[in-house]
Amino acid sequence: MALVPADLAALAGSYVAEAGPLEASVEAAPGKLKVSLPGGRSFVLVPVSPTRFRIVGSLSTFVVFELEGGRGSRMTVEEGGVADLSLKLAVP
Repeated sequence: MALVPADLAALAGSYVAEAGPLEASVEAAPGKLKVSLPGGRSFVLVPVSPTRFRIVGSLSTFVVFELEGGRGSRMTVEEGGVADLSLKLAVP
């Protein structure tokens, strides 16, 4: 699935975990999103729907975004169909 740059840009931002000190930075790139974590770790997300992305290199790990006002407000990491980690947009 291909998304237009504006759709990807609407999901970009800094997200923080509700259950701990984790912060993730989401950047829009052509046709995908890049997620950067503390310590230099990063991974690439490719869209499977406008709000659901697969982590490149994994067949069962997805990131699902919730929208509020046309912009990403929360992202949830799903492992094998089970919500594993939820992060909210740091600065709406």
